[in-house]
Amino acid sequence: GTPGDDVIVGTPGPDVIAARAGNDIVWSLAGDDVICGGPGSDLLVGGLG
Repeated sequence: GTPGDDVIVGTPGPDVIAARAGNDIVWSLAGDDVICGGPGSDLLVGGLG
């Protein structure tokens, strides 16, 4: 992610997602993912995996 507000969508495989600062929305999809939020109000949505 960036220091601003982001919408981040993972892939079907394993991902490492760092949302960073801002009010972010993260969709991880499938795979064994690691999601790290940051400062701000984040919505983190996990998927199968």
